[in-house]
Amino acid sequence: MGKVVKKMKLSLRKILLTVGASAVLITAISAASSDSGKPQEQAQNPEWQNAAESVSDPAFIIGIYKGYVAVYEYGSDEPIKITDIPVITLTNGDALILAKGIEVADEQELNKRLEDYTG
Repeated sequence: MGKVVKKMKLSLRKILLTVGASAVLITAISAASSDSGKPQEQAQNPEWQNAAESVSDPAFIIGIYKGYVAVYEYGSDEPIKITDIPVITLTNGDALILAKGIEVADEQELNKRLEDYTG
């Protein structure tokens, strides 16, 4: 009987870990693809934080609009371009960064960053 209880505990632990990981993934995806579409503050990821610090007067924000990667003029709530890149096809990390918004200085940097999501 002890082996059966031990196996049940291990199975229950695996189920709980799977459910927990799924909940985190669903939360990240739903937050990244929310219909508000308005980009928020820059992510606290050091790699992106360094990039944001180098942008003194950003011209654009790359964010999300209705589940797609979108481009906003800095300070605007409405996108000026909605790409055909679904956020759901990106990594969770990229989706979270986009949900926060990525500040870019000019069109050259904008195009470079958008290319990163298509390849």
